[in-house]
Amino acid sequence: SFLSGKTSHKDVKHTGNGLLKLYYGYRPFMAFCCVASEVLYIILFLYADAKSTSLLNTCRGILKESPLVVFMFISTLIGWALKQVINVIQMKTAADACVAYDSKRGK
Repeated sequence: SFLSGKTSHKDVKHTGNGLLKLYYGYRPFMAFCCVASEVLYIILFLYADAKSTSLLNTCRGILKESPLVVFMFISTLIGWALKQVINVIQMKTAADACVAYDSKRGK
């Protein structure tokens, strides 16, 4: 945001990315992604087996639980995945802003 002259990284009105606009423009969606990420980590922690360090085995174990637990796991996994995609988009946007700034500055 500093290099692009914006007051905040949340100012995405002029970006072409719809997912970023949805994330910062619709607070319930942002809340879902953030809360889902944290709840997913809690679920994984609670269901992790002390004998195994395999994330895949933990996920398989969760999928054998009750339908409610499986629903919560899948829901939080979707929110977590969306948040990770948004993080990558933000990183690319920031890198593009740095390149544009350096290109203007170098000329």
